[in-house]
Amino acid sequence: MSAVIITAQTPYYAVTDNLGEALILGVPDGRYRLSFWSEHALPKTLSGLIREVTVSGDALRLGLIPIRATADILANHKDMYGRDYDPVIPASSPYGQ
Repeated sequence: MSAVIITAQTPYYAVTDNLGEALILGVPDGRYRLSFWSEHALPKTLSGLIREVTVSGDALRLGLIPIRATADILANHKDMYGRDYDPVIPASSPYGQ
């Protein structure tokens, strides 16, 4: 089981759609710090994507912002006691013989 909880000190955020596109509506004019997050990216990768943007009435397009995924980001994850998880071995096959 896993969960992702993100808190932000702003009402302006977006979640990408199936195509990886995002849209943030109703942002007042001003200068903002734009951050990105992906559960498949390392913090160092994400910190390199932070952008300062200025919103001034017109639509602002940032273009393509690729986020490099790290396949084994959870490979070293330990249980709450800092130990490796026990392998899951089913007691019996769920399918009939």
